[in-house]
Parts: sequence; C-alpha cells; structure tokens
Amino acid sequence: MNEAEPTLFVVDDEPSACKGVAALALSMGIPCETFLSAEAFLEAYDPSRAGCLLIDLRLKGMSGSELQGRLAALGCTLGVVLISAYADVPTAVKGMQNGAVALLEKPYRDDELTDAIRAAFELNRRLREEKARHAEVQRRLDSLTERERRLMEAILAGRPNRLIARDLSVSQRTVDRLRSSVFKKMHVDSAVALMRAVADLWATDGD
Repeated sequence: MNEAEPTLFVVDDEPSACKGVAALALSMGIPCETFLSAEAFLEAYDPSRAGCLLIDLRLKGMSGSELQGRLAALGCTLGVVLISAYADVPTAVKGMQNGAVALLEKPYRDDELTDAIRAAFELNRRLREEKARHAEVQRRLDSLTERERRLMEAILAGRPNRLIARDLSVSQRTVDRLRSSVFKKMHVDSAVALMRAVADLWATDGD
C-alpha cells in the first residue's frame, strides 16, 4: 500500500463492524486499515500519513474518547469520525470539542458514514496544507540572522527606519539593506505581506 495515499483508519473492537466499514471503504475506492483496540492503533500510528480516523467511543481498554484526546495532544491532523451505540451528551460534546467532524449513532446509514468520511478527509487535507505552510514560514524565519529578526519585529511594530536605525545602532542605509534581506528570505515584498506571512504562525504558537 502507498503510505502517501489517504487512508481510512478504523478503530473498533467488533470484527464484524470493522469488516463492514472496510467493505464500504472498498466501494468508495478508499484504502482501509482496521484495528481492534486504541492501543493497537497507537502502536502503528504514523503522523506523516494522511487520512481519516473512524473511532468507536466504547472500546475495551483505552476508550475512543481517550484515544482522540491522546491524538489531539500529539497534534494529529487526521479527520476524526466518532461512532457509538451509547453516546451520552458530555462525551459527544467533548468529542466535537476535540475536533471530530461527526458523531454517528449505531446503527448508522451507509450514506451518513460516507458523508462523514468525506468531510474528515477534506478536513485532513486542509490541516496538512496549513501545517506544511506553517512549517515553511518557520523555516524562513529560522534563516534570519539575529539582527534581521530584530529588524523584522521592529517593522511589524510599525517603527520608522530612523528609529530602527537608532535601536539597532546602525545607519539607515544598513536598515535598508537588512530590510531587503528580510523581505527576500521571507518571500515577501512589503511590510503588509510580511505581517500576513507570520500572523497565522504566531497565532498558532500562542494557542
């Protein structure tokens, strides 16, 4: 199996349920891997793989809710769909707060599960793109020298060149040169574009 291909991961301690979802995935043309426990999934978990995770909330051993929480703490980008025959309101709320795209009650219809799986795949695609974008911005930030980083922060604070020159104890010509270097390394052409480039990353770091 191509590990780069988005995959439906199923965690359910009922073999018949796993078999049924696998058959549905096959009809959708989606690769599917099944696990009979949360512990088994965690042992095989690879954060680089794309896809959707279908979790039964009531599992033997670690619960589905605990698994979802553990994955959320790891920064998992898999789109999550929760299923349960006995979902109570607090558990449902907690699951949605942890990022699940849907909570389906057993027995669910195939079209309900199909829609939820597609929504989870789409969420995973967006999260992976966002993560890759943030990683690229961070790589560019890391390429700045200490002086360039100080200048960038001054630019973002709206300080004029003459004050930046005084703060850094350099000439305005040096400020111009450093500004040009920062813009080139950050792949931007203005202070506004620079702000946009780092705003999402800094907002994420602050969460």
